[in-house]
Amino acid sequence: MSGRPKKSVPVRPRQTQAQRRAVALAKISVAGLEILAESGYYSMTFANVAERAGVSRGSLMHYFAQKSDLAIAVIEDGMVALLRELRSKVPGWLANPDRDGQIFDDIYFGGPLFQAWLAVAVHARTDKQLNENFQRMSAENINSVCRIAADGWGPELMRNPQWPDFLELVQSVIQGFAVAHLDKGWGAPQGEAWPAARRLLLIALDDLRAGRPLSGS
Repeated sequence: MSGRPKKSVPVRPRQTQAQRRAVALAKISVAGLEILAESGYYSMTFANVAERAGVSRGSLMHYFAQKSDLAIAVIEDGMVALLRELRSKVPGWLANPDRDGQIFDDIYFGGPLFQAWLAVAVHARTDKQLNENFQRMSAENINSVCRIAADGWGPELMRNPQWPDFLELVQSVIQGFAVAHLDKGWGAPQGEAWPAARRLLLIALDDLRAGRPLSGS
């Protein structure tokens, strides 16, 4: 019998129920966003989301009673990640001589998140309950995006009476541009159309700061 001491095998601590839930929900969110962006709302099912997420269908249905609840949660999780990313960019905006234009570039609402958002938006037009929840969630998050942007533009802008009109203009231009370019891929805005839209938004921002009526509205 050897006198060598036995090597101890580290015991991996077991995850708590809350940790397991968080991991499962994160996987579900990623899978749901991918399917919505790739195939649209009608093609997203509990079965294919569960399969891609690597969870059981029963587990998925334990977290979400209806498909509409799942879709809203998926978009909201994506927006939370976007807001976190934008907050991390504020110091860079403040140090950038072209910070106004850079902010517009960074809050451009594109990529898979926008494709998923659009898929739910289209379906919500004929689903009253989904539409109410979706519009509320979208308005809250888009306002949050613009409040973060205001940290770079100057927080005093939010006290301007035209701030709500400016928010609506920013939302309409960016989302309209994104819809018009659905077939051209995603990533950073490219081509001639975005610089033109960007100039329009910069003019409106100057008007807001100067207290003039918004030129783009």
